[in-house]
Formats: sequence, structure tokens, C-alpha cells
Amino acid sequence: MALYYGDADYICNWLGGQAVSLAVNYTHSAEFRESLYSPYVVDGEEFGEVRQYGNFSFLRMYESGHEVPYYQPKASLEFFRRVLGNLVVSDGSEAVIPTYSSPGIANATHTESSVPLPPTSTSSATA
Repeated sequence: MALYYGDADYICNWLGGQAVSLAVNYTHSAEFRESLYSPYVVDGEEFGEVRQYGNFSFLRMYESGHEVPYYQPKASLEFFRRVLGNLVVSDGSEAVIPTYSSPGIANATHTESSVPLPPTSTSSATA
């Protein structure tokens, strides 16, 4: 099972998706909760953070709204390729074994710096 959410999605918030992934009750749910977040990398560029145990994964895709493939088409296609190919989601470097646990950090902590606003107008209205 593979879950993925855009980090700018306000309809299906990634924090709710993460909570669902951690609450799923299945044979290896404890091991999944103990796995860590690894960078999700495609062609040397980081597109998100992924937690994975065996073939169960949760991916937070950066700079993506409600329809992730619209915002990150290349990264989304690669995500599906890796999941369908039974590969490690973070980098696609190897086949997933039943006891694979993603290494990394405990929490998805990536933040985007704010986009600078355009300068304010210096013109003033004259009467």
C-alpha cells in the first residue's frame, strides 16, 4: 500500500494522511511507526519525504496541491514506477524486501521559505 499527499493540499492535508498511515492496523503497523523519513529523490533532486516499511509507504510530496501529479508530474510518475516495480520508494535503488525499513529522521520537518512578495508601490494618489 502506498499513500502520498501534497504538502500544500488543503483538501486532504498531509498531516491527516500521516496520521492515517500511523493509525492503520495491520501486521507490521508497529514496525512502520518505527521507520523513519528518508528524502524522496528523483534524478538527484529531492521532491519529498517518505516513510516505508516493507511494501507500506507514506510520501509527503513537496510543493503539491490536491492533485499531486499536476504539480509534480515527473516525481509522481517515478513514485508510481517505484511502487509498481516493488522498489524502495526513496531512491528506487533496490527491490523492497519484507523487512525493509526506511532510514532517516523521525519527523517530516521540511519547510519552504516564504515566497518574497513584490515590492509595494511607492506611487501616491494625487487629488
